[in-house]
Amino acid sequence: MKTTSRAWSKVRFTAYVVVMCLRRRRATTLTVLALILARVTAPSVLAWTQGQLVDGLQNTLLLRVFLAGTIGAAFLVVAQIGGLYEYSLTRELSELTELELTTDLLHWSTEAATVEHLEEPEYLDRQSRVLRDAGAVAYAAWAAISAIGTVVALMVTLALLFRVDILLPLVVVFTVPAVLLAGRAGILHLNIVDSTEHLLRWEEDLHQLATKPESLAEIKGSDQGNAVDRAASQIWIEAARKELRVRAVTVALTASGWAFYTLGIGLSTWWVIELAHRQALSIGDIAVTMALTVGLLGQVSAVLRARNSVIESGRVTEHYLWLKERTEELPRARNPIGQLRHGISLDHVSFRYPGGRKDVLTDINLHIPAGSVLGIVGVNGAGKSTLVMLLTGLYTPTGGQLLADGAPVEPGQLSQSTSATFQDYLRPQTLAHEAIGIGHLPEIDNIPAVARAAEEGSADSFIERLPKQWTTQLGSTFDGHRPSQGQWQRVALSRGMMRPDPVILVLDEPTATLDPQAEHDLFRRFAERARSIAARTGAVTILVSHRFSTVTMTDQIVVIDDGRIAEAGTHDELMARQTQYRSLFMQQARGYESDGATA
Repeated sequence: MKTTSRAWSKVRFTAYVVVMCLRRRRATTLTVLALILARVTAPSVLAWTQGQLVDGLQNTLLLRVFLAGTIGAAFLVVAQIGGLYEYSLTRELSELTELELTTDLLHWSTEAATVEHLEEPEYLDRQSRVLRDAGAVAYAAWAAISAIGTVVALMVTLALLFRVDILLPLVVVFTVPAVLLAGRAGILHLNIVDSTEHLLRWEEDLHQLATKPESLAEIKGSDQGNAVDRAASQIWIEAARKELRVRAVTVALTASGWAFYTLGIGLSTWWVIELAHRQALSIGDIAVTMALTVGLLGQVSAVLRARNSVIESGRVTEHYLWLKERTEELPRARNPIGQLRHGISLDHVSFRYPGGRKDVLTDINLHIPAGSVLGIVGVNGAGKSTLVMLLTGLYTPTGGQLLADGAPVEPGQLSQSTSATFQDYLRPQTLAHEAIGIGHLPEIDNIPAVARAAEEGSADSFIERLPKQWTTQLGSTFDGHRPSQGQWQRVALSRGMMRPDPVILVLDEPTATLDPQAEHDLFRRFAERARSIAARTGAVTILVSHRFSTVTMTDQIVVIDDGRIAEAGTHDELMARQTQYRSLFMQQARGYESDGATA
């Protein structure tokens, strides 16, 4: 993005924020704009009224004294009380804007047909920075408006100084180093904040490990609490050390700028005293000049604060606009497939994660006939889940094609027609019926539909025993019922049963913690439901497991090994070949027999 384009984008962003605030909080927005105008003009008006008061008293011009005193008092009240009120109202508008911006991020991320952008470190870093500092982005527009107003007020101050003496406005020259050095300091600080964002995300992830019951139990069980704490502390210290070094530089730069400006104030004061000795100024002019000089200090400080705020929030705004542009490039979901006649095929498909150096899946050729059940097996890390993400359209192949009924699949066509339960399932802190119903949003409040899905996913028995049954709050976040891990699994499985007529059904190892027999029984029920749906839509069903015994009921089995299809066929065909599948199958079977004998 070019510099001019970035600047214009920020101007449009400021306009967008103001228009949005006017639309949502018209009276509050207009009040804030009026208070900003009053605040930035108050120093100049107060200086002018002081001069009028002094000259009026000296020449016994009572009307002038009365008007100057009244106007000065009014602006003094506005400057003191209005500033507090302005801060409160601006904060309200900033919170409103912050909510709007975070909602934008949510929409942009979820409206995409795929999820590959959430695998990009740069996308995640920028998104984390915006979410962390969304308040700064929201404040950007008001900081910019305040800066513009303060600059205008500064021009008025210089005009009044020029009226007193032609040389006095030259004091503004001494503000240039302060402005430039403060700006440079702000940019240095922002650069280090951006460069340490990945460290903060890392530290936050470790912090989450130590605060969630599931992970904390494992940490305590392995006596690794101190190790996690040390790792998080080291990461935090590394980020803090880098920032502190830069802060020392920024303080030195800012102090140098203010030292130069102090010299300018001293010279202007000396010149006013010299003019007074020459009797070239009235007492009122001297009062105006001294008040303006003092006020100028506050105005320059305000300009610098506003500039730093604009620079800081502007950097976050750049991240926000980058995310907007990035997600606009992503494919949007379109034309969901309602029925399969021939099936789904992968034609020489390869996939590599964004920024990766190696394909995680290579030259995959696979056809899944309509109405059939596919089993995918392989050791952990072989690429099973990645293959599922490709088959459901959530990942776009980096090579080859995904086909449905022989035609290339457009983004979102399959993901909108998929009913899936993944191994890393959600644990929504919602009402029980909502935790299941989000699997098909149009039916989220349809209790009979939710109950049907819960029965198929074996969650109905424990939900019906809850205090408020379907309206019971789940999870600890809002002090609700805390389901066991097995109960959360059943909720996830039931959620995957919500969509009535999908064309792809997926079970991707969500039952990994169940014993082999329980998993086998669940897969059998799932396969029976799948065949019922297949009769209506031609749906294909995908069962993923690292347990070979659970996929013997499928029509076709593929064995994934190191990102490739090592074998494919029915269970009987693969067992007859005396190859990897048979070896692994028998090895697992002997392991389960040994466990049973031990028990």
